[in-house]
Amino acid sequence: MNKNKLYALIFSCLFILIVSIGTISTYNEIKISTEKFLEQQMLNGQRESKTIASLLRFRLKSNVPESIILDELQKSIANTDLTGNFICMYNAEGIQICHPDPSKIGLSLNEDNSIVKVIGHEMDGVSKSLLSLLKSGKIGGGIRSFKENGRMSEIIFVQPVIGSDWIIATHSSISFYYSKMQQLKIALILMNIVSGLILIFVSYLIVRVFGGKYEKFMVKKNNELAKEIMQLSQLNKNLEDQKFYLEIEQKDKSILLQNENLTEPATKRRVLVYWRDQLIPIFVEQISYIYSDFSGNKLMCFDKREYLIGVSLDQIFIQLDQQEFFRANRQYIVSIKAIDVIYKYGNNQLKIEMNPRTSEDVIISKNRVSEFKNWLNG
Repeated sequence: MNKNKLYALIFSCLFILIVSIGTISTYNEIKISTEKFLEQQMLNGQRESKTIASLLRFRLKSNVPESIILDELQKSIANTDLTGNFICMYNAEGIQICHPDPSKIGLSLNEDNSIVKVIGHEMDGVSKSLLSLLKSGKIGGGIRSFKENGRMSEIIFVQPVIGSDWIIATHSSISFYYSKMQQLKIALILMNIVSGLILIFVSYLIVRVFGGKYEKFMVKKNNELAKEIMQLSQLNKNLEDQKFYLEIEQKDKSILLQNENLTEPATKRRVLVYWRDQLIPIFVEQISYIYSDFSGNKLMCFDKREYLIGVSLDQIFIQLDQQEFFRANRQYIVSIKAIDVIYKYGNNQLKIEMNPRTSEDVIISKNRVSEFKNWLNG
């Protein structure tokens, strides 16, 4: 898969993820908002119907004739907009005795007229006809749906008037709210899609700009690395050659020493090192310490110059002046002139601080502490 196809796949998946999350969040928010709206409308209807029922009860207790009370209520609710919130009154038999539309006064409900899904109270979630709810004489309400085609559902709450067979009913149409919620839902989904497209476009530009610069940088670094690898390969080859010649030289010296029947090995005055494509002799007096690490055997001078050497620490140590140099451990040969500070360390061990400083601690094991002290005493 090439780079452009990979980008297209990643951005497509990212776009689908953004739109999916946004759509799910939108549906959840709309659902929560709708539930809160229904609860609030139900509370409003409950308060309004309770207030009117209390007022009518007070009027009845004041011995005001029922005909006058009904006439006053009818006048107060007449011509109310039925597309919004309105109030009407039924009797216990389901006959409308007050309604904003006077033509509906006297009409009777039947079991098949409408269904109310009760919200709250002990019958929460129960569906029953509005007529049954009125005949029960109980306070309650819910979402009322009609069997008539094209008639939108509403929120209804009923409140009996104590001391009479009157029942106040508050109606709140939810069709307008639902249409607004539907429009909001579509707008939010479109917004999520547009936001996703903008985010994908911006991400693409960022990837193209910064990715292109990064690719150029990596190409440059890879070329430099390739050159360094070539140089390192050549250096390794030269080191192998130097090691071969030094081994021959060492063998020749060993043979010479044997022929001359020497009892002690001669000490070196200079050490040959390899630097780039040059062979350089380093005087022994310039050596601070000689050590070994993962990249080979190295020689450190007092002036902090460092060189690779082509022989092992064992081979070079036997050719150095044993009074000037000490084999501290398997990794270090140290000069007495380079020892800066000696510390007690661990369990009867010593730690040497060199000049120049070493990259790791130079430790004299407890088995060699006595030999090291004798060497220092010279």
